[in-house]
Amino acid sequence: MARPRTFDTDTVLSTVTDLFWARGYDAVSIQDLAKATGVRPGSLHAAFGNKRDLFERAFDRYGERFRTHMQVDLPGLRGASQYLDRLVTSAIDDPARKGCLIINTAGELEVHSVEIKAGIRDRLDTMKAFFRDRLEEDGVSSEEATNALFGAAVSILTLARAGQPKEVLQDIAAAAIGHVNAQAGNLPSQHA
Repeated sequence: MARPRTFDTDTVLSTVTDLFWARGYDAVSIQDLAKATGVRPGSLHAAFGNKRDLFERAFDRYGERFRTHMQVDLPGLRGASQYLDRLVTSAIDDPARKGCLIINTAGELEVHSVEIKAGIRDRLDTMKAFFRDRLEEDGVSSEEATNALFGAAVSILTLARAGQPKEVLQDIAAAAIGHVNAQAGNLPSQHA
């Protein structure tokens, strides 16, 4: 008869997600995961599978957070600005400066499964579509403008992890919004 679990799977997944997010897939061992969670390697394996399975669960869990950040209150370019501001605030408020698990994972693409690679592409496409949709709410259909906002978001997430100050991240957001606003003819662009 199998022994009952003595740990909360949600708490363990949260800890695992944070560890992969901070250090990356390749730099984390099963022993690291066991130490961080307080759960023996065999119990981790029995509950979640191998390290790759655990990472896939963590990556899916992070996807929920990723989608929540895109829920904005404002339409159009103001909504895009609100999202960029939210990325800056979230990055600065994180004392570990982990950045974004999706962007971090893309940086070590060669070690990941086909499913994770597809997940990265899907989430990046989702982010790009978010900006495209916000622009279309203002009647703007421009791949250049979409790419400027998307590039700003990726830059903010990457540079936040590299420890750049808040002002640099805010300047990136403001420059992208300003560029799009100028290109599109003075949309309502005040910051959220």
